[in-house]
Order: sequence, then C-alpha cells, then structure tokens
Amino acid sequence: MNSSPQPKPQQSLQNPRNYDDSAVIIEENGGKEGEGSDDRYRVLVEFAHRHLDFLMAEMESVLALNGIRLVVLREDSPCGAAAKVRNGSDNQVRDVHDENDDDGTHCCYLEQLLHQDQYDALVRERSTQDPLQARARRPFALLSFALSSPWVPPHCRRTIVPEHGTKKKNFTVATNTTAARSITTTTTTTTTTTTTSSSKHKSIGHVLLERCALVRSVIELWAMAPTIKACANAVQNWTNSNDLGRRIYAYHTETSGTHNESNSNNNDKGNINNHSSSSSASWKLSIHTLGTTYTREEQGEMRRQFAFLQFPGPVQLKQPDQEYLLIREVELDVQGGPMFPRHDFSKRLVAAHDNRPPLCCYFGRVLEGVRSVKGRGRIQEFSLKQRAYLGPTSMDAELAFVMANLAQVQKGSLVLDPFVGTGSILIACALNGAYCMGTDIDIRVLRGKNDNNSNNNQNVWSNFRQYDLPRPELIRSDHALYHSHFRSSLPSTAKQEQQHQQQQQQQEQQHQQPQQQHALYYDAICCDPPYGIRAGARQTGARRRRRPSDTSSSLSPVAVGVRPLTDEERKDHIPQTKPYPVSNVMADLLDMAARTLVLGGRLVYIIPSFADFEPDEDLPQHACLRTVHICYQPLSLELGRRLVAMEKVQEYDENRQDEYRAQVWKNGQVSAEKVVAIRAKINEAARAKPGYEQKLAIRKQKRKQNKEMKKRAKLEGSEQKSQGA
Repeated sequence: MNSSPQPKPQQSLQNPRNYDDSAVIIEENGGKEGEGSDDRYRVLVEFAHRHLDFLMAEMESVLALNGIRLVVLREDSPCGAAAKVRNGSDNQVRDVHDENDDDGTHCCYLEQLLHQDQYDALVRERSTQDPLQARARRPFALLSFALSSPWVPPHCRRTIVPEHGTKKKNFTVATNTTAARSITTTTTTTTTTTTTSSSKHKSIGHVLLERCALVRSVIELWAMAPTIKACANAVQNWTNSNDLGRRIYAYHTETSGTHNESNSNNNDKGNINNHSSSSSASWKLSIHTLGTTYTREEQGEMRRQFAFLQFPGPVQLKQPDQEYLLIREVELDVQGGPMFPRHDFSKRLVAAHDNRPPLCCYFGRVLEGVRSVKGRGRIQEFSLKQRAYLGPTSMDAELAFVMANLAQVQKGSLVLDPFVGTGSILIACALNGAYCMGTDIDIRVLRGKNDNNSNNNQNVWSNFRQYDLPRPELIRSDHALYHSHFRSSLPSTAKQEQQHQQQQQQQEQQHQQPQQQHALYYDAICCDPPYGIRAGARQTGARRRRRPSDTSSSLSPVAVGVRPLTDEERKDHIPQTKPYPVSNVMADLLDMAARTLVLGGRLVYIIPSFADFEPDEDLPQHACLRTVHICYQPLSLELGRRLVAMEKVQEYDENRQDEYRAQVWKNGQVSAEKVVAIRAKINEAARAKPGYEQKLAIRKQKRKQNKEMKKRAKLEGSEQKSQGA
C-alpha cells in the first residue's frame, strides 16, 4: 500500500467544525508505487452520496461512541513531531506521543485521499457557474489504525515488546456501554509479534456498519493508485514485499478453518476474533465505477489485471463468503452523478470523457459481508412508507438515524424529544436501546386516529408496536412551561434542604460552580422544533387580552372572555394555545437542555435558514453548551436547514439564568429575526417567481376538490353504516 512516514496529528474532529468547509488532512503519499511501511492498517469507508455535509459528523460520533478518537492529519505537519489532539470533555489541547491514550481512547487517523487537491480545484471552478456545486464531496474516507489497535484483526496486529522476558501489556478501552474494559495481550521476547486477543472486540467494519446510516461499505484497503494497472501492480507488490500485506494475503489463501463474517449464526457477530479463513470459502471480485457504465467485456478486462491473486475457494456471485472490490473513482457532482459522463443522453460514447483518467483506483476486501448496492436494509425497513402512523412533519427515517448517532444514543440512554409529533426520532433512538420520553402540546397528535368501533387505532404507540419496540413515555406538555410541569430538584426534607443551601453558600464563597440537584437528567435531547413552515409552534395562553380601558387589577391580561374552570373540569382540561415565536422556542430549548442534560450529554436539533444565515453569528448559543457539529442540508438554492449538535460542558447556575437567556442570540434581534421570518421569506421568494398566481389558483382548486371528495366519502360511509344497522 502506498504510504510515506506518517505525520503526527495536529487537529482533532472533536473541535467544533462546520462541515461546509473542506478539511486539510494529510500530506501527499510518497514513495514508489506499491512500496511503503506496514505500520498502519487502512480501511476505506464508502458513503451513500446524500446528506453530504452529514457524512463525517456521523462517522466521527459513532467512532467516539466506541472509544475511537478521529484525528485529522495536516499536510504541513512535520514527521516525528508530537501529536496535538483535543480532549473532548474539557476541550484542552495536550501532547500525545502514543495512540493509546491514558483514558482508554484510541486514535484513528483520517488520511487524505489521492488527488484531493485536484478535485477541490475542479469543484471551485464549477461552483462559479453553479453555486450548489461548491458542496460536492468525494464519497470516501480513508482511515488508518496502528497495528496494536484492538479494532485491527488479530492476524494483522503487531505488538512492540521488551527485550527480556515475557510481559503483559494492558490496554484500557472505552466500550459502547461507556464502561472501561481491560484487554490483556501476551507478548514474547521477539521484537515484533502478531497478537491474538481473547477479549471480544468489535471490528472496525462492524462498528461503522452497525450504526452509521450513511455508510454503504467498509473496505480493508490493499492498495490505491491513479490507474487500474498501477493499482494491480501495487497490490502485487504489497502482497509480496510488504510484511502486513503478506500476512493478510496468506491468511485468506493458506490458513484453514471456517470464515464467514456476514453469515455467522453465533451471538458474537462482528467480534474481531471471529475472523478465520478457509480454503473452501467462496468469493467474488466486484467492479464499482460510480455511475459510469462499462460493458461486461470491459469489466472482465479489469478483473484480469488481478489474475495473480490465487484465492482457493469457489467463485460465487450471490452471497459469497468474501467479496473483493475494485473501485474506479471518477469526479462526482453534488447530485452524485459523474461530472464528465462517459456516455451522452443518446448513450453514445463521449471520447474526451472516456479518455479522462480516473480520480483514483482502490482495491480491497469488503468487511462484514457483501457491499450494499442500493442502500442499507435497515433504513429501508423503517422507511416512512412502511409506518402505521404518520403526520405532515414526520422525520425521514435516515435523517432520524443520523440524529440519534450525532446524539451518541446507546443502550440505556434516556432520551427526550420535546416536540415528539409522530415519534420518528424516538423510533431511531429506541432501536439503539434507549429509554424514550416525548412531549407535545398538541393532544390530537398524541391521541392519534382512534376509532371507537375498531381495534385498529393509529397513534405514536402503533409505530413502536410495529417494530416491536418498548412503548415510550408520552406526556402532553407545553415546552414553554417545562419547569412548571416537571420537578427542577429532588424532593427533600427541611433538614436536607438546609444542608443543600449551606453547601451552595460554601461553594459560592470558594468561587466554585454550584451543583444542581435535578430530579431528571437526560443523556440526549433530539428534536425537530416547529419553525412555522409546515406547522407553527404553539404555547399555552389565550389570544384575547385585557382591554386598555379596563384598569381592574383583578383581571389578568388574558382573563377577558375566558370562563374560569370548575374543579371537575381541571382533571382533563386542555388549555387554549397561542402562537409561540420561533426565537423563544430556540431560547427555551437551549435553556432546558442546559438544565437537564448530564455533563457530556448532547442536544441535537434542526433549524432552517436562508442564504444570508451565518452559523457562527446567527445560531443560538448557551454558555453551558458547546457546539460540536453543524451540518448543512440544502433544500433549494436559497433555503436549507442545519443539523446542530451541542454538548453540555458545565453545570447550569440558576443565579445566571437571565444572563444565559440574554446571550442566546449573539446579534440580538437581528439573528432571531432570521429564524422567525422563514415562512415569510419563503412566500416572498415564491411570489417573485413567474406564474405564481396561476399556480396558486390551481393549488386552491385542488384543495377544494380534495375537501369535497373527503366530505362525500364520509357521507357515503355514514349511510352504509346506517343501512347495515
């Protein structure tokens, strides 16, 4: 595999990053083709070509959830320099000389793809004609691990040991249950050995494919080169001359046993120690050309370049035990199509484009079974098309999975969705083992479509029953009055309360941050706030206010025309609601998250924005929350929405509540208005388009016809019921 001596990491993806910008990651690979050191185990991650700004954010969150720190390598970093990474909990920069950190977190390097600079220059050139093309991305990421990493297969592992005697080396690794686990490996007196760990550890392929909604496949990379022929030569040199390459190739061609990562029937599927090879294991060699069409004969010629690989098992095209993959990467635009298509619309060959060399060629082994061609089966299974209960604002299943990953939801997490709606986000969280809780002010959405004469009621719980998931806790609650509906502190006796006050006074005298005793702490808060495009936000209150001439002090500003409730009506009374400004929605959301999240817990939400929106200036902020990810999804040339992930970094101080709320909008009302006026801006932009009035009249006519059809169907149904009775 082509590589040069590795520069040390200079920047960690744990830093707040806006993924609108391109990342500088590693200096160009050097050395002769096919040669290089064997000190890194490399995998190529293939993404689905959608939600382009979400790809790296989701992968980093999933890696961090499994105790793997993703470190970006800068191309100007000197070889041999000490590493610089950020500690995700305290955001402090420290020196790192070893990838195995003291806290059990292991580093994973994000290396630069071949010809990345040329691709970036091409994107900048095309974006001058089409601004949307500026968001084009390559659907691949190159990750590398030290051979001592527990996520590397045992037959690839190498441990540096002392000169004398036998010694045990302990690695402490943070697992996906947040508990640390000790992995003990035994080494001998030789300088370099291949270790076999007895601990059950997931492979890197299983880690990513198990959780990442936007990862299509993970490939154990054997070589990458500018052309297919050069790639074949690099593979041959790597498997013949490179120590790591010889071990991997021999493992798949010479050793005995049974090897089936994808079809394993035991409970340890994905365990890194389940890897074994077999002379009878079936295999196939697939060709992936990224939307460029090649004939069967042309693909056969590509395969013949790798005829020197002598895999002993039979060739099997459907569900083989092993799949080897050759990828011919071409330049893709923002929609995922080739920038220089090989054929025109008439399917005629375009010679100029056909002669254009590929951006890069990769060869490797697909981890965890067979590569997914048309998307992940798990996402298709939970598609909105299959849901029992839907609403006009139900979150897309794929985006809901991404939000759950950015929130780092795992088994045992307590997750809240304060705008639960039909529960799409909570379904994704429940599938990852979380305890779910949802609130909403609209009781009609929570009750669903109930038919008193039928058992086929449709509501939020119907969706959870459909997927055999535990029922979430659903509460009709006003987000604006959250702290009036839920306890803000644990119930205590008078003596305990006095002791707590004395403790707070001592902390204030010592200039320490007072500790809050909330009754309920959430591990994550995931939501899609109502920002007034399809559904407007509501809060408790009546629209009618006191007349200016009425000076009676006994009347509240909302008391005019409102009949007081009796004691019997208070049990199931649903109060009136009034519009809830979006700026207040976001301010209350951040304040509630800062109060009720555990330290290190995450708030993940979606916010719409127009082209004049500046994330660093216009996004709501809070002193107790640190922005981790900002991912942009364009919906049109002017309109888009941002997926924001924030992490709680300090405890909430009740004495600074007014200060916190005053700092939510950095530029005050100017920033708030950019969020509040989204619907008005959409309508204004629509009116400016030609033919708006005609299209509006057609839409009104269709709505009127649909309303009449539903009315007739309802009348016919009632007549049939009366006749049957």
